[in-house]
Amino acid sequence: MNILVLVFVVSSSLYAQDSDGVDDYDAYTLIVQARLSQFNSDMLGLCSHVATASSAGIIDLKRNFNSLDVRWNTYCNAQQGYIADKEVLLAIVAQYQQTRQMVLDSIDHCSMRLNAETVFNDVQAFMNSKLPEYDALIRKCGKLSLSEKTAPQLERLQTSEQLTFSDITAKYQSAKEAVTLNPSLKNKEQQLDNLYLDLSAKSGQVQEAKYKPFIERIKDYLLGFAAVAIVLMFVSMIQNKIVATKQMKESLKKLKEQYIKEGQDDIPSI
Repeated sequence: MNILVLVFVVSSSLYAQDSDGVDDYDAYTLIVQARLSQFNSDMLGLCSHVATASSAGIIDLKRNFNSLDVRWNTYCNAQQGYIADKEVLLAIVAQYQQTRQMVLDSIDHCSMRLNAETVFNDVQAFMNSKLPEYDALIRKCGKLSLSEKTAPQLERLQTSEQLTFSDITAKYQSAKEAVTLNPSLKNKEQQLDNLYLDLSAKSGQVQEAKYKPFIERIKDYLLGFAAVAIVLMFVSMIQNKIVATKQMKESLKKLKEQYIKEGQDDIPSI
């Protein structure tokens, strides 16, 4: 609307000024100047929407950016004779190029952050989905390790799991890189690390599974039971010593109070 008003005003001025012999070249330059300024203003307007844009919004912004840029180039090529002859028009062209680059950088940066967030969320969901799968895998490995006949099946399952965990590790690393690209994901990083540690521990359980003869399993069980019994006995001994020490201190305290009450100077001590 502003452009149309300016065109009308300039056209009227040309009509009025022709009778005075004034060159209409400069008057038309005002129209070009206003159009170039409008292009620059429109490009700057795109920038104000970048910070709050969603993934779909970024696609729209890129489409609008490309459309505006094509129209700018088409118009500049058509008016290059006027632009090259006027410093004020060349200044607007330079300003547009700076604004254009600023908008392009902003769109690219926002797109990068949104892509990083998508990658992080996808990896986190993927790792969460693997937790129940690994629980089932551990149970299956436990069953296969009970018989020597199923040992080959167990080995194949463990080999497959190694490939699965390699994929998990690669995705985990991509999610960690996404955090560096989008610092707002920092508050979710610890949760991601915990997920990876849980899966790593479960992977270790799968790889440690192996067939053992019945006698060896019984021996391991008994050794484990004995180790637990020793630890419990040691803890019990420490607790008894603590209780005995407290009782001794309480007895000494009462004896000391009794000696003071009776006015005796020879007070026993530990």
